Amino acid sequence: NPQPKWNASSNMYVLDFHGRASLPSCRNVQLAPKAKESDVCFLMGKVEENRFNIDFKAPFSAMQAFATAIIIFDNSSGAF
Repeated sequence: NPQPKWNASSNMYVLDFHGRASLPSCRNVQLAPKAKESDVCFLMGKVEENRFNIDFKAPFSAMQAFATAIIIFDNSSGAF
């Protein structure tokens, strides 16, 4: 996964979502190969209350991207 960078003005670590996430959320996620962290293959970012963008490319299929998003929502619900 890409490493976040410290933002002194917001006093927190941030990732560049290239305009695909406009709100902070524990469900904002980027997945990339370890060998090339700049090549994001899966991106999920919050844009409104209860609305998220999901972008993906190979090696993810549509089914794998959807399943990954469901897992992210389930694991961040606090049920565990």
